[in-house]
Amino acid sequence: YVALIGQPNAGKSTLLNRLIGQKLSIVTQKPQTPATASWALCPAAVTRWVAKLLLEGMESAVVQKKPTLSCWNKKDSLKPGEIAKKLQWYQEAVAADGHQVVALSAKRGDGVDGLLAWMLDNIPQGPAYYPKDVVSELPERFFVAEIVREKILLQYGQEVPYACQLVTVRAFREREGAKDYISLDIMVERDSQKAILLGKEGKALKALATAARIDIEEFLGRQVFLEIRVKVKEKWSRTRPC
Repeated sequence: YVALIGQPNAGKSTLLNRLIGQKLSIVTQKPQTPATASWALCPAAVTRWVAKLLLEGMESAVVQKKPTLSCWNKKDSLKPGEIAKKLQWYQEAVAADGHQVVALSAKRGDGVDGLLAWMLDNIPQGPAYYPKDVVSELPERFFVAEIVREKILLQYGQEVPYACQLVTVRAFREREGAKDYISLDIMVERDSQKAILLGKEGKALKALATAARIDIEEFLGRQVFLEIRVKVKEKWSRTRPC
């Protein structure tokens, strides 16, 4: 098992998607975009490993004396000279602990091959616990809900508190000879938030549904009929984690 641990908005989701080779974890500019931990399976040569994306506050889960690599993401935002100086300083600072450090850009893919090679060198080989065509143990409806959450964050920005959104898939049916039917609810806490999601004459919600449907169809590899409803339940986030 490989744990990806980092500060909010450090690029953990982008890195996970890059390693897997497809988009499994939603990505926005907002910190803590994923609402839950994501599991993904990555084929690499003849071995397989499992990556677990941990959210902020999970640093205590790191077990000491296990192989550890510090990854400096977003190196494309720094000048080459700055990267070398920072890497040298960090390597000297943590050399006593035996930690290694590498700079990479998950967005562009620079340095990711080196990270993957390091993981393969440091992870014991074992039996394949999952079929080769499986990339996650989470159900399709989980990813459908996450795609909708991502579109909410991208479309509405700060208008709707992103920590107070709950997307629940009510129905997910494959239909022979027709588009798959998916129906889901978006839960908010106030009527004003519902009005923002709907927009004038429902145009904002329609745009949201269109953007989400495109990504859902790409993820599932088949056409879908997507139905979205917005519901209001006051103070629901105080009793249920976001």
